[in-house]
Amino acid sequence: MKFKIIFILFNVVVLFSLLMITFMPVLMLGPEYGASFFSSIWYVVALFVIVIGAVDAYFISNWRIFRFLEEEKWDDLIVFLEKRIEDGRIPGKFVIRIMVNAYLSRSNLEGIERLASLIREKRPALYRKLLLIFTIPVLLKGEPGLIEETIAPYVFDKRVNDRLWLKYLLSFSFLLQRKTQEGAEILSNLCREKISPVLLMLVLYSFSPFAADEDDRTCIDEKKNFLKNKYSIESMGLQIEKDRSNVIVAVLSGVVNEALDWLYDRTRKIEIEE
Repeated sequence: MKFKIIFILFNVVVLFSLLMITFMPVLMLGPEYGASFFSSIWYVVALFVIVIGAVDAYFISNWRIFRFLEEEKWDDLIVFLEKRIEDGRIPGKFVIRIMVNAYLSRSNLEGIERLASLIREKRPALYRKLLLIFTIPVLLKGEPGLIEETIAPYVFDKRVNDRLWLKYLLSFSFLLQRKTQEGAEILSNLCREKISPVLLMLVLYSFSPFAADEDDRTCIDEKKNFLKNKYSIESMGLQIEKDRSNVIVAVLSGVVNEALDWLYDRTRKIEIEE
């Protein structure tokens, strides 16, 4: 209902603004000047109408999706979107993210895996862009070998989005498999990258027990001091919440809390919901 009201109000405001722009000169200065004015801006009005029409068409075509989201009818949403796939409609980036979140709300990892397989086969370029969220099932299953198998072929491909996060996850899988040299090498490189504070905190925490080289220890100490000086524990908690749009932060909530504890030498944790 809220979405419907917002949609109606948006169109009312847009229509009112369009009428004001078009007819105000007529009302203020008379029909002769108004006609002259309109003849000089008609293409702007036409473009405006086309753009708004396209926006309205998009929302109307996805009306049921927005309604299910608003009413939190996750099962109905999944059925509806899976039916569209069965009918031959390959989902785009927006719909894929919605489907992944809907599957997660129902702990349906198999659904995410099926979706990932479909996109990898039908739209490989899009698969590379969304690889990070497609790693969620293997992360939750806790199978480091499978994590490596999923990420390794893509992690150094420049066409892949979120490569820094993927590199961290690959190093994480190496460490879990006791491939400490391979994992430490990736973490050493990440320590020297310009990355988000949350990812940097995770890199430093994971790298700390395995950094034997003096340069690596210096990098860890310097970056740790940088984070502690720039962010209080409360402001780092806000950074973590800001990164919640990255579902991986929620998936790794246990490690995130441990890293937060390590960074501030505190036993108190800011709990990150799973």
